[in-house]
Amino acid sequence: IDISSEMLARARRNRRTLPAEDAMRLRFSRQDMTCFGFPRRFQAALIPFSTLALVTDADARASCLERIHRHLEPDGMLLVDLPHPGAADAPDASFASHFRVPPWGHLIDKIVEERGTPGGRQLLVRYRYTVSRWADETVVDRFEVSFGLARLEFREVEQVLHATGFDVERVLGDYRGNP
Repeated sequence: IDISSEMLARARRNRRTLPAEDAMRLRFSRQDMTCFGFPRRFQAALIPFSTLALVTDADARASCLERIHRHLEPDGMLLVDLPHPGAADAPDASFASHFRVPPWGHLIDKIVEERGTPGGRQLLVRYRYTVSRWADETVVDRFEVSFGLARLEFREVEQVLHATGFDVERVLGDYRGNP
């Protein structure tokens, strides 16, 4: 599910690049993750890329998790990717990256700025992009994206998971499975 029509259109385009049997299994639905509904249950749910932290209101996060729990089979599994808890104590930061995007060959300059809000419960993030042609480095586009992330502590996430019916089986520190 996604609330963004544009992201769902992109997902549908990307689905066309998959093998037919994989593509046929994918369905997309434009809904809000805090108040969605389906007529069936699922074996698993995934909240990737710190998406749960995009829900900055604690009650809305709980609503999201309660809905997911309601839509899972009794033995279903929820996988959640969250920012590292140490990020809650991190000072304001800015960093830059430079990379090439195939197949067009454009160069991307990306500047990320992060700053905490008063009280420290939210992180305001701004991505600024400059897109240039690979051949002559002529700038073809500039844009920025801003959003807030809730600064979530592990205990806070664990409490809301338990309150919405989940049992925490494992907590991993990174994508390699380290503690």
